[in-house]
Amino acid sequence: MYVLGDIPRRWSKFSPAEVCMVCYSYGEVRYKWREFNERINRLANSLMTMGLTKGDHVAVLMENCHRYVELYYAMAKAGIIPVPLNLRLHPKELQYIIVHSDSVGLIIGPEFKDTLATLKPGLEKIKYYISTVERFDGMKCYEDLVGTGSVEEPEIDVDENDTALLIYTGGTTGLPKGVVLTHRNLITWVMGGLLTNLKSQTFSSSGSSTLFILPAFHISLWPILMLHYAGDKVVMIKRPDMRMILEIIEKEKITHMNAVPTVYFWLVNYPDLKKYDLSSIRSFSYAGAPFPTAILRQCIETFGPIFSQGYGATEGGPWTTLPAKDHVLDGSEEEVKRLKSAGRPSLVCQIRIVDEKGRDVKLGEIGEIIIKSKTTMKEYWKDPEKTKEVKRGDWYYTGDMGTFDEDGYIYLADRAADMIKSGGERVYPTEVENILYTHPAVSEAAVIGVPDPEWGERVQAVIYLKPEYSDEYKGKEDSLKNELVDFCRQNLTRYKCPKTIDFSPEPLPKTAIGKVLRKELRDKYKK
Repeated sequence: MYVLGDIPRRWSKFSPAEVCMVCYSYGEVRYKWREFNERINRLANSLMTMGLTKGDHVAVLMENCHRYVELYYAMAKAGIIPVPLNLRLHPKELQYIIVHSDSVGLIIGPEFKDTLATLKPGLEKIKYYISTVERFDGMKCYEDLVGTGSVEEPEIDVDENDTALLIYTGGTTGLPKGVVLTHRNLITWVMGGLLTNLKSQTFSSSGSSTLFILPAFHISLWPILMLHYAGDKVVMIKRPDMRMILEIIEKEKITHMNAVPTVYFWLVNYPDLKKYDLSSIRSFSYAGAPFPTAILRQCIETFGPIFSQGYGATEGGPWTTLPAKDHVLDGSEEEVKRLKSAGRPSLVCQIRIVDEKGRDVKLGEIGEIIIKSKTTMKEYWKDPEKTKEVKRGDWYYTGDMGTFDEDGYIYLADRAADMIKSGGERVYPTEVENILYTHPAVSEAAVIGVPDPEWGERVQAVIYLKPEYSDEYKGKEDSLKNELVDFCRQNLTRYKCPKTIDFSPEPLPKTAIGKVLRKELRDKYKK
């Protein structure tokens, strides 16, 4: 299988009666491979009948749903390029992406009818409007397209080096950038993931399934493609809901779920957790944000040694894996230390850590992580200068800082943009945040650098307290701030400790997949 369209095409022939897609977003639907592939073909043929042709860009604004997956496959078969849109963006940001991507079509879910009314006057290039669930005036209806399209395989020549996806970055360091990913990029990281997990049989044994809860507009869609590539079942829900997650794991006998650490924190503290049978789960994977060691330990003690993590980016998919066997709570100092690592390189990636001149640093020294892999994006859409900045020869410069140890494990320091330079010393926020998370009062923590006349930048912590501590320390916040600073000094070199601490009255701002938006916090402190 060389292109995304090969996935449903193959399994509709070899496993036509196997259930491959279950969705609970708008009621409950189930599809077997044959009928799923037929819906995909009908949709692809109808899109072409409308006038869309190979190479056209179509923006997609919708909640998680089986239709999202059908769209990815249908467009892949037709050579049309989906542009998935972040649901949490402001209409002006959405308009920027739709216009910048040169999209000629827009597909929306029922929740975004009002958003469309705001966007439409500025979308002069959009020729084709499609609604997914409901029928809106002036728009084609998705299910009508599926109902009237030909069931035959589209006769479009799609090559592995053709663009499969134009996906925009989260914009945590500036305007979103359009990442051009080819079929080969996506298939390579799917195969790399399957090979890496072969020993654990997480995704390659009978009855495997994944519960997909993260946004389908994000690169976190990898479990869908990985499970489907192996011919297995994907179960989707609209958005993370703890009760629904637990109910579906029990009902569908789910074997895998991928989430961000925040979701596992909510799950492990869910009041009725013990009422549910989660014995089918073989693996909980996580990525997207640092997993505080104290919370990870609580999760492993509750759910068992089934956690694994990956490290990657929109520009290239998963690059490293830390498997369950390396999530050791009680072992040698070296084994326990690996809990803080991002694991070792995927079988389809080469990784180096280099200094500012591109020279390999010594083991244990911090440098920039660079990647060589066929998973790496083709380019940034309409931005050749930025592409040249990050793609140098065969190597992709991630902008992430980290170190290698003698056994090949990678330890992330932080994004280069997040590094704090205070009094001539470098401070990596994640290191400080990991300490703060071990304090019993802390629910969420972010560490940023803010301008300081004496130090250049000072280390500033922004903390969201657990409710019980927020009540206990009401009126005594200064006392708790001093306690937290002293707590950091017991575990860190003095210059790394926060010089100032603020308490946030609400959870910290995050991206759609739960990564704290340090940039947003920094901007707030610049005002």
